[in-house]
Amino acid sequence: MSVPKAWVDRHKLKQNDEVGIDFSKNDLIVKPLTSLSPREVSIIDFSEIPTSSVRLIMSGIYRSGLSDIRINNVTRDKLNMVEDFVKNSVGFEILDSKNNTIRIVDVGNADEVIMEKTEQQIYWKILNMLEDIKEGPKEKDHFYNLDLEINRLSFFIQRNLITEISGDSTSFLRYEKISS
Repeated sequence: MSVPKAWVDRHKLKQNDEVGIDFSKNDLIVKPLTSLSPREVSIIDFSEIPTSSVRLIMSGIYRSGLSDIRINNVTRDKLNMVEDFVKNSVGFEILDSKNNTIRIVDVGNADEVIMEKTEQQIYWKILNMLEDIKEGPKEKDHFYNLDLEINRLSFFIQRNLITEISGDSTSFLRYEKISS
């Protein structure tokens, strides 16, 4: 079976490497089997991170496309903030949490259909938010929660696009430096 060279290069495949093939009703999906190999664990030390910066740091970790993260030196307050962030993100799950260390893995690998559905969800949430604004005052946290939900979905799309485009965290960091 022949596949496009750009795809082969992006996944660092060599001649005679095996690929996985899935199929659905009208689609044939080819995936590199190398993605099933053990993931690189990214280790982050939170000892010098101020509690006020935890959410910002977690947002950067999430958007970077890292798939297996171990965070060391996590205090109780920071742990609560990380758990809250993971709970409100799409695709991140806490694998383990003990001895001031937390391990987070990415379980969300979106295909094109999921990405389109996510875009539609964002669109409808924004329309609902605009309608709610026209109607007038709401509960104290109503708009804040709607905004969090829209951001959660848009970060999911951004994370998947960056992961697909860059292929690894090193390329992502170069992308971030160029784009900022």
